[in-house]
Amino acid sequence: MPSRSAPLAVLAVVAVFATSLLGCSTGGDEAIGPSTTAADADPSPSTEATDPPPSPDDSADPGDSGDADDADDAEPTDATAPAALLEQLAIADEDLVDGETSELREQGLQVVNQITLDYCGFTFTTEKERLFRHQVNVYLDETYVASSEAVLYSPGSAEKAMDEVRQAISECPAGVATNSRVAGVPDLIYEAEPLPADLLTSLADDHIAVHVTASTTDGRSQDTTMIYQRRGDVLIGTYGQQHRAVPLAEAVARRLAAASPADVGD
Repeated sequence: MPSRSAPLAVLAVVAVFATSLLGCSTGGDEAIGPSTTAADADPSPSTEATDPPPSPDDSADPGDSGDADDADDAEPTDATAPAALLEQLAIADEDLVDGETSELREQGLQVVNQITLDYCGFTFTTEKERLFRHQVNVYLDETYVASSEAVLYSPGSAEKAMDEVRQAISECPAGVATNSRVAGVPDLIYEAEPLPADLLTSLADDHIAVHVTASTTDGRSQDTTMIYQRRGDVLIGTYGQQHRAVPLAEAVARRLAAASPADVGD
């Protein structure tokens, strides 16, 4: 099977661009926040684990855990419940068209050393408030089409993350190349245009939908459609080609709307 390479969702243009046009990957640099790899390269040895953070009970003395029957009847831990929620909200087979497949992205459950938001050099303070994430890639005949990333934030932080996205877009200087906070990504000129409202009738009330062009100073460019939706403490980003990003985002929106208010912190 051919190697599948897909852009990371980082309000995602920077990694898309670095991978598609420059053939480079971003590297770790703790001074600028979480690092990522735009082409699914292996993470650094210190971040290889892809499991969600353990719950406090996971560190308990095995001798105090009770017998096996009690363990079988136990309620899900605080660590597994959010992970299961994000999986339920993710893109499903029923959302795909003929020829498409979906799969969990490599490091798709990882928070540490993975970036969700990066745009025009803006400092997204809410990156450190992410608790769980679940990212699925969609392919058509082995070619990347889109990606959907569901993120659970600490209480109140998903709303702030959406505010930061809006601020990053509105404050990005027109026609000026800016430095990314992702290591290895070149200076880029960003241009964002809102998607027509008549295309977005089925999204969550709190949403951002833009078509972004990122260009290098020598004239190369990459286009990406990005749709962010929030309900409660859950933010879901859908990234890719517009003709697929919009219907996939609408499918995710239906599941987000149907989720229990208690589960999503609404």
